Amino acid sequence: MMRPLKSLVRGFLLLSTIIIPAVISSDDDTIPNPYIAGCLRETLPGWTNVRVCGSDDDPSLMEQGICRPAEFEEYMEIRISVANWDSPVILTWLIQIILSEILGVPASVETGRPHHLEHRGLYDPMVSPVTTAASSGLDYTNTTSSHTDVLVVASDLLQNQGTADCRVVNDDDKTDEYTACAHVIPEYWDANSLEAQELIFANKIEPAQTTGFLGHESWFVTKFTADDDPTLVSYRGLMGEANRQKMADMFLRPTTWRDYCLEVSPNNCRLSDDVAQRAPSTEDEDDRMFVPGLYTGHFRATDDNNCTLNPTTCTGHIGNYPCGWTSHVEQSLYHLNIPLKSDGMEGVDETGNGKGGYTSSQLADMWHAANATKSNLIMFWWTPQPLYYRYLGSDAEMQRILLPPVTQACVEARTTAADECSLNQTVRAGDPKGACDNAPHELHKLITGALQQVIQSENIPAAIRSPAYDMLRIFQVTDAQLGDISQLWQQPDISPRQAVCRWAADNLDILYHSVPTSYPRVARLDNELSGFGIAMTVLGAITTILVLVTAFFVYKRRNKLAVRYAQVEFVWLLLCGSFLIAIGAILTSLPATDGTCVATVWFINIGYTLELVPLIVKVAAINEMLNAASRLRRVTLTHKSLFGAVAVISVLCCVFLTIWTVLDSPNKKAVYDLTGETTTTDAGVQEHIVGKSYYCSRGESDAWQFSAVAWNAVMLFSATVLAFQTRNVQQSFNESRTLAFLIYSHFVFVILRICTFLLVDSISGTTLDQLRSLLYSLDTIFTIAIYIFPKLIAKDSDMRPSLGSAHISGMVDLVHSAQFSINGCASGNSAGPYGDASSLGYASDLDVSPSADPSSRKPAKEQAGREEPYTEEDTRSDGDKENNNLGENAADIVIYDDDIMDSKSYADDIIKQVDC
Repeated sequence: MMRPLKSLVRGFLLLSTIIIPAVISSDDDTIPNPYIAGCLRETLPGWTNVRVCGSDDDPSLMEQGICRPAEFEEYMEIRISVANWDSPVILTWLIQIILSEILGVPASVETGRPHHLEHRGLYDPMVSPVTTAASSGLDYTNTTSSHTDVLVVASDLLQNQGTADCRVVNDDDKTDEYTACAHVIPEYWDANSLEAQELIFANKIEPAQTTGFLGHESWFVTKFTADDDPTLVSYRGLMGEANRQKMADMFLRPTTWRDYCLEVSPNNCRLSDDVAQRAPSTEDEDDRMFVPGLYTGHFRATDDNNCTLNPTTCTGHIGNYPCGWTSHVEQSLYHLNIPLKSDGMEGVDETGNGKGGYTSSQLADMWHAANATKSNLIMFWWTPQPLYYRYLGSDAEMQRILLPPVTQACVEARTTAADECSLNQTVRAGDPKGACDNAPHELHKLITGALQQVIQSENIPAAIRSPAYDMLRIFQVTDAQLGDISQLWQQPDISPRQAVCRWAADNLDILYHSVPTSYPRVARLDNELSGFGIAMTVLGAITTILVLVTAFFVYKRRNKLAVRYAQVEFVWLLLCGSFLIAIGAILTSLPATDGTCVATVWFINIGYTLELVPLIVKVAAINEMLNAASRLRRVTLTHKSLFGAVAVISVLCCVFLTIWTVLDSPNKKAVYDLTGETTTTDAGVQEHIVGKSYYCSRGESDAWQFSAVAWNAVMLFSATVLAFQTRNVQQSFNESRTLAFLIYSHFVFVILRICTFLLVDSISGTTLDQLRSLLYSLDTIFTIAIYIFPKLIAKDSDMRPSLGSAHISGMVDLVHSAQFSINGCASGNSAGPYGDASSLGYASDLDVSPSADPSSRKPAKEQAGREEPYTEEDTRSDGDKENNNLGENAADIVIYDDDIMDSKSYADDIIKQVDC
């Protein structure tokens, strides 16, 4: 019948039902799902946890506390492909319970269409009401079946995008471009097919795993019919012309609700009768064969049953599968000469030619109608399936009909699903050898080939790896268990969800057989410091106090020669850097936060810069003066130039840290440890505790951290080269040995810090942070002990030069150049005009000072026979000279420390009295 006519008739019937009141109900009516927060929470006393949210859920459900996020964000959502019949729905819901409620893994359902268009998940917020046992509350009309393509999508997703998360496949705003994606098909009938084997060989899917039960497709007849005629339980009681009349008389055609009202009801269902309470109100109701309380179903004889009109072609009725489902029914009917025919609308053309199959929902309705009306029925069905168990033990029990035994030749000669949907009857009938029974065969579950690689990746810590893959491989349900669920499924006033949830609560121990060892796991936040962490915090605090105490004594003893020779400004910079490193050591030992992670990077890197760069600049200045002295050249070293170099390098370090912080900011990251401890819930469920703590990640890329360590190494290398160049400077002013020890100390700690990067796979991030805190503290302590502490305890008498000597910090050659002949000039005695020049002071800065009162000696010019009068400058007292600062052009070498180099005249004399 044409669609416009059907719509017109439907409108008329609806108008009739409004005029004449009746009990109205519709499959579109829905009620809230009582198990939306979890069926164990709703069913099992003491179970308080709500389920984990999935992508099927509205975000508001989490906000309302109806569902919760996964305990571990590394638990990828598992997408389950559910087929359009009852048994895979049962398996899917059981998997959802185990994953979402027991293991805490997100799980969603793939129906082949956008979720808002089709709801078949256990936790759908609104579900169809169930008022009688005959309705499952699940409508499979116009729905899709599971196909291996959905698993291939997930596998290809890993290759193309590096993830197998099906949530990234579809844009919710583009439902017309929906692509089905799933990780597992819980029930698959054709795992041994060529298509499935090719996908296994290509690693698109894993080798099939058993579901734990057998599938058996057969012809079934109502038991009360078989009781009346026992010959019907074998094909021999059906076949042949002798049985044509019997078949046509016994097995009448089922009638849809719409056809009953249009073709059978005398008032087109305007008035209720024993069959229909009203006319169908929706398009879905049109094709229903049975609706509890509204339409009992009706079987009638049509012209196809009339052997008087059609003596050689009359047939009885048999219900066959829809297109896409392989049954081989027509092949057996044709070649065994059994006068039965399926008259559904599946796979037929406008003339009615074709397979004539029914949807699975129509077939189930058909059996309910046969039971309600006690009408004879033969149809093709399968076990295990709730419909079978619903009538087990009743007079409407599904009685299996025996067909010719299965042989390999028969199996190989059978038609395919495509053949069965052909409009050519010869193609549908196929080879006569293919007319035989269906053998029971093991059913399988299929898993995408990408799931194990993603879930059990080495990049995911073992303590928080998802148990989903192992669970799916372990999961099995036996025929008996499925039968128990199916019987609950079909009980009066029990919905499918209620049946599954009730069985799950009563058989929780069976569900736990599918739970991998050491699961479920629950995180415990370990914010408290361990004993080692506390010790490192205390050590960092002690180091900080040590730096402050050292700074106090440096200030108190700033006039000591050792401190003055070391250039007190540079000592302050070194102490400032040490202080920052000590603070960084404390922060590194504490529980990580995003703020402390950023602060630690800044404190440590700036601290090492301030600690090492001043030493490098100072030693470089010594080398510059040495080179100038050997050539009797003038060099001007000012505070501005020396401290400017430190400032420039420090600014560059800050720029690097700023770029690091902006582009790839250090932040806290969780670290997990399977403690071996367990806890028991109020429901008596044992959960394994995973310790959760945080450590500081230096960013997504390791290049930043390696660059920072490399910068420290460059500074150490530079200091090493410069210290080596000053190795021949006289020891009283020579720091090469001290610097060597200091550089060696820093080098050891840098190596140890590098070693911590190599232990990331062996030691937790929190412990590594605490180890680094230890290294920072010890490095700072060693720096103070090696470089600063000896200067604080040194005596001034040990630092002063001997009588009759002039000393130049770090520049023996300059003094010698002033005392002896230059460029071939003859020299006097080795003592020179101002005494022995062999005694040098301690610091690395030029310090030219007299060792005896100059007024008691004559200038070198006069000793060399040069007649020049003494000037006031030449005869100043030592006290007068201490009040004069070194001028920029006063001597060939100008030193930056005015406190130490507060006298210039004798240096002038040393230079000027040398004459060829």
